[in-house]
Amino acid sequence: MAYDPMIYAGSNAVAAGWHRHQELKKNAPAAEDKVSNGERDNRRLRQACQQFESMFLAMMLKEMRQTVPHDGLLKKSNADDIYQSLFDSQLADLLARREATGLTEFFYQQLA
Repeated sequence: MAYDPMIYAGSNAVAAGWHRHQELKKNAPAAEDKVSNGERDNRRLRQACQQFESMFLAMMLKEMRQTVPHDGLLKKSNADDIYQSLFDSQLADLLARREATGLTEFFYQQLA
């Protein structure tokens, strides 16, 4: 059974918002069809450049962390390595989305 906010929500505004969201979701593919192939390709290229920047920054952060000596105060475990890797990956994604380094634009200009 599909979720219907009219049953669960006490507010008509919530229900109206939910139905508007569902309507927009249905119309999203139609809006995508109006985009030209060139614009779609440019978006895909920019997204690929952003993903490449993110991967590059994650690798750079990993290598930079390896240069910092371990203080030995706490035992280093596998969980620490996994957490640090996930943190670096999220940080790299954030930096790439904000175009903090300008690498995305550089790669895009070179490949476009």
